[in-house]
Amino acid sequence: MNPARSRHSKIVREHLAITPFAQGGREVMARTLRELAFTKQDLRDLINGAIETLVKERFELPSFGVLEEAAERVRGETHRALFELVFAALSEKDRGTLGQLFVQPGRDSGTTLWNDLKREPGRPTLTKLKEWLVHQQWLAGLQVGANVAALLSEAKVLHFAEETKSLNASRMQEVEPRKRFTLAACFLHVRHAAALDGLAELFVRRMGNISRDAQLAFEADREGAQQRVNDLVLKLKEVAVAYQREGSEKERLGVVGQALGEPGAVIEACEAHEALVQNSSAPFVWRCYASSRSMVHALFRTLTVKTTSYRTPGWKERCSSCWKQRIFGRSRWSWSDRTRCLAPNNSISPGFPRDGGDW
Repeated sequence: MNPARSRHSKIVREHLAITPFAQGGREVMARTLRELAFTKQDLRDLINGAIETLVKERFELPSFGVLEEAAERVRGETHRALFELVFAALSEKDRGTLGQLFVQPGRDSGTTLWNDLKREPGRPTLTKLKEWLVHQQWLAGLQVGANVAALLSEAKVLHFAEETKSLNASRMQEVEPRKRFTLAACFLHVRHAAALDGLAELFVRRMGNISRDAQLAFEADREGAQQRVNDLVLKLKEVAVAYQREGSEKERLGVVGQALGEPGAVIEACEAHEALVQNSSAPFVWRCYASSRSMVHALFRTLTVKTTSYRTPGWKERCSSCWKQRIFGRSRWSWSDRTRCLAPNNSISPGFPRDGGDW
């Protein structure tokens, strides 16, 4: 190095209070890269993290080539360590399950389960609910005991899963075993998560449709509200007059029953008027839900539903209670049971609390 340049560099370092990179900077850079490599995948993130630490520690920055080479080397070492970690967490049964993906015949001739696993299920639609449920159950049966999401960061799981998309079964078998099992486990995890996301989307969409239909029914009911009130008042008058007639209690009760007519229709009319008074579509939810009951039950069996709001306590327990009632074959629920399950906390939308809570 030119003596003048060396002398000037020393003066600049002293003025800026910067330590030469050769005096401990490489160790700081390597330590930072090792820490970041377990959670970051992109080389740019690793390099930027190393630069940020070196600047914070007041070290002179090396050339970009030094940073890039170190980041690539550390990332490779970290990946090998992660492959070893996942491989050790897999049981013999898990390894056997993953190994069968590359040799067991698939649905089409000349293919394996790996081809079936990589086949996209298509966009989740309500008309394809049964197919999606079967797809999710098949993926759930292939899940291994080791939870890769607990062992690896989300970025690593997604990267390893993405890496498998260009590898067919024969090429996967050529990959080193520890890496092969890690890639396969991550791909299974991502596929199963995507299936659950699709079913959750269907669940939310169906409940949204129920909410919309209930609101439309509520708005349509407003038009005939006055006539309904008149009919209820006349019905109440007829019942009161019948009750005041002379005769035994049994005879009067029979006349009251004739004047009342069909109790279910009267109750429904009262509930509709109650909804109008409360400005809520909740009483209309049940009739809109009835046609989608089997679909909602199928989704509820598959998905783990929970609220993210502390303002809707007991929501999961109420839904579970309603589900048990369905299992035990209770033919008719009380209105309060239906409302608590489909529209908790008197919410307008079924399952979506008015106070801002969420699933």
